[in-house]
Amino acid sequence: MTEYIITLQIDKWPPEALLEAIAKVLRFNMRKRGLWTAPPAWLNYPEWQSWKEPNAFDDLVFDCYEFAVVKRIEGLRNALNRFDNIDGLIFRNIKNFLTEQQSRYDPIGYSVAGNVKKAIQQAIELGELTAQDLDETKKIQNSTLLTFSSTQSTTENSLLEGLRCNKAWAELRLKLVRRSEIAQDDLCEIVCQLADNGIKSFLFKDLVNIIKAEVRTFNTVLDDETRALEDLGGDIPQLVKIIAPDTTYEDWKSWTYFVEQVEKDITQLKPKKRRVRIEKIFRELVRLSKTAESQLSLAELARLLDIPSSTLCEDMKILRDIVQKLRSDDLL
Repeated sequence: MTEYIITLQIDKWPPEALLEAIAKVLRFNMRKRGLWTAPPAWLNYPEWQSWKEPNAFDDLVFDCYEFAVVKRIEGLRNALNRFDNIDGLIFRNIKNFLTEQQSRYDPIGYSVAGNVKKAIQQAIELGELTAQDLDETKKIQNSTLLTFSSTQSTTENSLLEGLRCNKAWAELRLKLVRRSEIAQDDLCEIVCQLADNGIKSFLFKDLVNIIKAEVRTFNTVLDDETRALEDLGGDIPQLVKIIAPDTTYEDWKSWTYFVEQVEKDITQLKPKKRRVRIEKIFRELVRLSKTAESQLSLAELARLLDIPSSTLCEDMKILRDIVQKLRSDDLL
């Protein structure tokens, strides 16, 4: 590719040979990341159903060309003053293009893949797994076969069954939507326990695909529950704004009185379990009203308080009614 950078006119259509070279590297990296058979929407091309459709991959290649070459043409030409060949820089830009597209438009897939890779690397370092068919840099790739160093299990389960057999799996799915060392440590522990659940070996790509599917499904359920909360008026920023104190001393005294009245009304609720939950929710909303954390999502509040989203949905509706009634009665 280097030879094209010297004479390239970025205001004109690029040489077909350059686009073909970019397409070859792009396709290789997509296959390596499991993106070639993934929906194009994951890279922000929702108008296509498959990369094999006419013009679908061509669109991606041209966008990649603009990212990897056109927008960085000055830097690439400066590099030619120091190096005879800058193909490696262009290859890196192509990889960065895929990473940026995936992290922005498929954050779950991007985060899960990263978390799983780190967790597997930990398991290998701990001696729990051995790896075969690493890439040219001795790193894990989709085709890497992972085998447990020792297993005493005589049963055979699928990877999915093995994951679901672990009680910690349900909670971990929630953490895997973001890249996190804590999530990686927890996943490493679960992966190491797969041997006890009948798993003897597996391909890295199979584990990644299963976990992606699980996390996507779980995240869709959470999104549905969040929308249900919003439909019932459980809008945290709005409710926090209603609860929030003003800044003057007199307003602060009035606000303290308001909080006491809300707490008093909550004590009248039945049954006791509901009353205790709503007291807990209100205390947290009062805390949020004094901080800059009012943008906390409904799903995050449910996790923070360890209350099922469907239950939080009903409780928030009741609390909202109490708060709005007291405000409308001009208690302040």
